[in-house]
Amino acid sequence: MPFVGCVGEQGDFFTGRALGRTEGTLAVETSGGVICSGDWIPRNFLGVGQANFTCDDGKTGIAYFTYQDPRTGTATGNGLLSDGSKLLVWSGNNIRQFLAIDPNNPDGNLTCANSVVPIG
Repeated sequence: MPFVGCVGEQGDFFTGRALGRTEGTLAVETSGGVICSGDWIPRNFLGVGQANFTCDDGKTGIAYFTYQDPRTGTATGNGLLSDGSKLLVWSGNNIRQFLAIDPNNPDGNLTCANSVVPIG
């Protein structure tokens, strides 16, 4: 399923896929061409989903999924890169439908600052 997100506040983003049913792997590419991969679990010891990953530029990151929309199945959360950059993350097969709930966003576009993120 798609795994997308915003990095920092300058409009950088990542797109990729999370694979697996009850836990699995993930692979993403940032808008700057950095490749990151890792794994995810649906619930950690705190009861939230967690994704851990390492990037080919040496950075590492962690994201926590704290909400899953019951209507679309979209999981949302936030995280942090090892350089201190904040992450906003979304995962699911119906991310556009989830985002379109906002009446100001009828097309369900995900934007990071002024960058529109391609959701596959």
